This record gives sequence, structure tokens and C-alpha cells, in this order.
Amino acid sequence: MVRATKHNMKQRLNVITIGSATKDVFLISKGFKIIKSKIFSTGYGECFVYGSKVELGGVYFDTGGGATNAAATCASLGLTTGVVTSVGKDAPGIEVILDLKKRGVVVSQIHKHPQLNTGYSTILLADSGDRTILVYRGASNDFNPAYITKKCNADWLYLSSVGGNVSFLKKVFTQARSNKSRIFWNPGAKELAHGLSFLTPYLKSTHILSLNTDEAMELCKGKDVVTNIKKLSKLVPIVLITDGKNGAYMAHGDAVYFIPTLGTKPLNATGAGDAFGSGFLSGYIKTGDIFVAACTGVYNSDAIIQTMGAKNGIITKLPSKKQCDRVSIKAVSTK
Repeated sequence: MVRATKHNMKQRLNVITIGSATKDVFLISKGFKIIKSKIFSTGYGECFVYGSKVELGGVYFDTGGGATNAAATCASLGLTTGVVTSVGKDAPGIEVILDLKKRGVVVSQIHKHPQLNTGYSTILLADSGDRTILVYRGASNDFNPAYITKKCNADWLYLSSVGGNVSFLKKVFTQARSNKSRIFWNPGAKELAHGLSFLTPYLKSTHILSLNTDEAMELCKGKDVVTNIKKLSKLVPIVLITDGKNGAYMAHGDAVYFIPTLGTKPLNATGAGDAFGSGFLSGYIKTGDIFVAACTGVYNSDAIIQTMGAKNGIITKLPSKKQCDRVSIKAVSTK
């Protein structure tokens, strides 16, 4: 465990993560079944027998949320890290703050909402490692533009889902310009719902964009990942599109690359996307090399899926050259 640092928000940090913070409970059961059906929007549902008692194989408590998950990785990899998020004035909120402090994250910009409880997620884990998440947003959806101040001073801002709050989004980008901070953006569904035309000015001010395949398809309306990533790369210098266990794609300039996974069977896929994105950013900040950054994201997400929770198992150093050689990153034809 990383010990708390002496840094505070008066000093320029390497990175500040912005987004949600939650208390998570993982429920593990062989009774959770994945079924295929058109009645579900994704084509699949996670189900259990109605009216029965479902035996649990385990219960695990942790903290989560995009901002705290990313902050944990950045701090673990030796970056001075702060976080802007909101929790309630309750026991789970205290747990979130204490966990981040233990990991060396600056917590002075965490806001404590006087009425709302800390966000809470219940994760139903099937044997396959697939999961469904039941979410109470609570204070984690409290994105007041006033929270983004001159104190949010860092080389990089790691921006995750902010509930589609346009005023807050605008303040983040304005402050980034003022402080000459670069932005890594992993937008949530409500931001993406505003559409590509509306988001284009923000994308043009983003240095690294991270989406999954479904999000990219929704935003770009393209039928395949290469078409979508090429379209986005005209707006953003570095684009990442993740495809779960199938790997990820990276665009830089005119080049598109495929990044494979290590093929590890997941115990728990929760937090894998946060782990890849924050691992990529950490590797990029420390080396300026997109390939080392990609390998760092791969190893960090691989470590996360082998453990319970979204923070346990995060790596503490960049992958070695030998480890990077195991990740066969290949250029993709874009013709």
C-alpha cells in the first residue's frame, strides 16, 4: 500500500482525476445466470430464480467510481495525484476518503454533500466474471461547477463520467486551458448522449480520448471500430477504443493499432476499463511513449480482473521490456 504524500492542492500535481466515488459491494453466486434474449437492450440478461433464496458464494466490500479507481492507479505508479469528487457525510464517504489517503492521493478537493448519501453500487458477479451493476448515484452525481477551481492545478486532468452535466464539463475545460493542463477524457453515457456535433469543441481540446466499442459506435454511428477510431482521430491526437476481452485499439496520427489482452480468464471485470485508461495515462506521463503506455494499460487491467474490487491488484511499476514484448501490438490496415 502506498503511504500518503505530503503534497497538497496548492502544488501542481501530475494528475487530478475527476468523476464519481462510490461504496461497492460484490455479490458472488453460481445462481446468477447469463441468458440471451431480445427483451434486453444488450441482447443478454443476468438472471436468478424469482421468489427464491439465492445462495451467495461470497460478499466483498470495496470503494469504486471512475475518479477513485483512476486515482489509485496513478498514485500506485508514482504520480502525484489528486481527486475531485463528491461523497456524503456518512460512513461510506469516510471509507472512500481514508482509502484514497492510504494510497497517497490528495483528498482536499473531495466534497461532502450535506444531504445526499455516498454513491453505492451492488455488483452481481456471475461465474464467468461478467457482472451487472445496480447503482445508486447519490452524492457521486453531484457535479457542481464551483468544485473546479484554480486549485485544480495539474499537468493532466483525467476526466471520467460527470452525469452529462454540461456546466461542469465546460468549467473543467475552461480551467484546463487556464492552467495549461492536458485532458484525458473517458466520457460517460450521458455526456455521449449530447452527440458528436455538440461534443466536437470539447474533443478538439482533449489530448487522449478513451471509449469502449459500443460508446464509439453510438457517438460516431460507424459500423466498425476502425471507421470510428479514424473519425475520432481527426479530432483527438490519441484515441483508445476498448473491446473487453477482445483487446483494444489505439489511434495516433494516421496510424491505428490493435492491442491484445494477455488472455487471462477474469474473476471480476469490474474496473477493467478504468484500469486500462489510467494505466495508459500513467505510462504515457512517465515515458511519453504510446506503446509503453498501452502495455501499462494492458498489465494494469489484467491485474485488476484477477482480483475482487476495482483497485486491488493494481500494478506498482511500469512493465519491463520483456513484459512489453509479450503484448504484440500490431498496425491495422485502414484502407
